[in-house]
Parts: sequence; C-alpha cells; structure tokens
Amino acid sequence: MSVYEEKNKCCGCSACVMICPKQCISMQLDDEGFLYPLIDKSLCVNCLLCQKVCPVLKKRDKKNNPNCYIAFSRNKNIRKKSSSGGLFTELAKQQIEKGAYVYGAGFDENFEVIHKGGSSVELLEELRGSKYVQSRMDDKYQEIKEILDKGGSVYFSGAPCQVSGLYSYLRGRPEKLITQDFICHGVPSPLVWKKYLATFGNVKKVEFRNKKYGWHYFALHIESDKKNYYKRLDEDFYLKLFLDNTTLRPICYDCPIKKQGSMADITLADCWSLNHMTDRVTDTDKGLSLVLANTLCGEKCLEELEKRGDVFKTKVDSQKAVSSQLALKKSASYNSKRNLFFDRLKNEEFSTLMNEWFRVSLKEKFRIKYVYIKTKIRFALKVK
Repeated sequence: MSVYEEKNKCCGCSACVMICPKQCISMQLDDEGFLYPLIDKSLCVNCLLCQKVCPVLKKRDKKNNPNCYIAFSRNKNIRKKSSSGGLFTELAKQQIEKGAYVYGAGFDENFEVIHKGGSSVELLEELRGSKYVQSRMDDKYQEIKEILDKGGSVYFSGAPCQVSGLYSYLRGRPEKLITQDFICHGVPSPLVWKKYLATFGNVKKVEFRNKKYGWHYFALHIESDKKNYYKRLDEDFYLKLFLDNTTLRPICYDCPIKKQGSMADITLADCWSLNHMTDRVTDTDKGLSLVLANTLCGEKCLEELEKRGDVFKTKVDSQKAVSSQLALKKSASYNSKRNLFFDRLKNEEFSTLMNEWFRVSLKEKFRIKYVYIKTKIRFALKVK
C-alpha cells in the first residue's frame, strides 16, 4: 500500500478514486481527520489516470471576468433559513422544476457532512446553508456521469476544488451540467467536528449559520437531548477555530484553485461590503448574496429567476465586487498554532482542549458584547 504523502497538494475531491480502472485507490483518514488517497500498488497498472484527473495537478489558464450582482430571495422564509440571501435554494429549485438532479452538501444520520443528490424540492431543506466541514464525496462524480450519459440534467453545488474535480473527472463541460461554487475560506477537519459534536450528546439538528442574532452575527445552532444551543461566531469554540484558520486542510493555506480561478457557472458569497459597491440596496441584517455569473449559462439562470420574480438582483461593478472578497484570490493565512492544536487533539480529552484553547479575558468579553449590541442598534435604526 502507498498513501499520498504530499498533503499540501491534495484537496480530497476523490476524483482519482472514481477514475481508477482497477479500483486500487481508496480514500483513507489521516490522524487529523482528512481523507487522502491510498494506492494498492499490487493492483496498479501505472495508467496515470489518477494524476491526469487531479484538479490540483492540472494546469489551466486563469480566467473569470464575471458579471457581479447583489441579490436575495423574495421568499422571506427561504431567506431566513439560508446562510445569506437564499440564492442557492432559488437556483436549485429552478433546476429541479426543469427535471434536473441537484447535488450538494448535507448531513448523514450522524451529522457528518457528505455530498448527496436527488430531484425533490424537499431535499433542499437538507442542502441549504453553509456546512463548515469538508464534505465527503464518495462516488457522487460517478452518479452524476451516469445521469448525464443518460441525457439527464444536473445542478452541482460544492467547493471550488470539488467543482474543478468534477469537470476534470468528466473530461469536459457537459451541456446539461450547471455548477455553482462559493468563495471558500477553507475546509475544516471532519475529526474536529466529530469530537466537538460528541460533547452535545444525542444531536437532532444542526445549523451552522442560524440568524437568531442576525446575519452579521450568525450563530451555530445545535439541538440535542441535552440542550438547545445557540452561540454567535465570536463565542462558539468550533466557529472560532474555523475563522482563525486553526483546523483547515493543509492545501487551504496555498490553494491552487484560487490561483487558477473558479470553473463554476455561478459563484455565491456573503455580500458584507455593501456600501463599497452600491447605494441601491439596504442591508437590513437579513442576509445578502454576492453572485458572480462566470459563464453565459450562469447569467441565463439568474436572468430567469429575476424575470420570474423569485429574486431581487442588481448589478454592481465587478472590480469593486471582486476586490471586496479577499478569499476569492487569497488563501487562508497559516495559523502558527495549528500543529500544536492537532498534537493536543491526539493526546488530550476534547473537553480539556475546549476549556483551555481560547482564554478570553473579562475585558475582551465586554468588548465583544459591546460590538454586538452596537451592531444590533445600527440595524434596528435602519429598519425603522
């Protein structure tokens, strides 16, 4: 057996596993909880398809001169349940109504994050919302290829590296495939998520971006038999680890996909820098999406949604929109305490790590509370 050792050059998309004609590659967890390909050399015929299909090893010209929009769903319930403006739900629903299959990140029975697909609008309840864990792809590229080969249509939502891996696996851009990615901060360790979730007992529901405290101060919501938990992004242990880049996959600190540009038809993001781009939209703290139409196909999908009255959208200057999104081109900064964290994760009780890793002074707690209250007052005055 031979495992892929250059961990800073593997995004974990699993394209190599699915392309292998001898099925001699499997994805195996390392001690940080990330999946990497394991090759059975006794079965390998050295066809090199695994290397040819790898989106990291593939070199392509940087592209993208997208049309950019600020948008949100006119359906208040969809917008409320969504991480930002509800555009994923509207786009996916649009394609399901046309008979397409939709694939995106959801939870399994243990609340591990996996990619799943289907053709029912009810599925969108599971796929809606950000999932701050790297999703497991399993054999979904193969499923999608089978649907496309039979003349079906697919709407695929995933991280930029997963979209790139899908196109590489398919060896082209099928006409009946529409893809959508998001501006990616980086993908956190599934192992850290698993250990964190275990502290809640029997979990019944998870929302990474609940808007109980507003869109700007989104909260992690976990419902379990022990408690009904809501903590803002500046309070929750798991979200703080994600936002300070402690638990990301090694390749995320020098992401090759960011350097090459998105291959998706549509890219979605939170529109935090509204005032920088336009005065035609008011931020009411309910969630706004920044939408990048990277292809003519993506542009047509958005035009149709607007004509149907499902979404509000307004065009903004592309240069201003792109410059407002540092994570679009810049990789996450490496956290110097990352190795220390994973060393402690291996050797200590998770509860100990939770209690000791972030030590917040009373002064800092007051500062966080002050900023939160000030923000809430500002949006309350805007609404009035």
